[in-house]
Amino acid sequence: MKLYTVAEIAEILKVNKNVVYELINSGELPAIKGVGRMKISEDAFYNYIRKIEGTKDEDEDEIN
Repeated sequence: MKLYTVAEIAEILKVNKNVVYELINSGELPAIKGVGRMKISEDAFYNYIRKIEGTKDEDEDEIN
């Protein structure tokens, strides 16, 4: 499992690190809190992106 730092996520999203911390503190972006650092799993990051883009996870069944 790949883990990203707050700085890496901020760079990818092209936002300030404080924005990423706000996302983590609000619960929108789950993070793993380690010794002095927070890490975001690749899965958590991609799930967040899917959520803000309004797309479904590929594993979800279509409703019809």
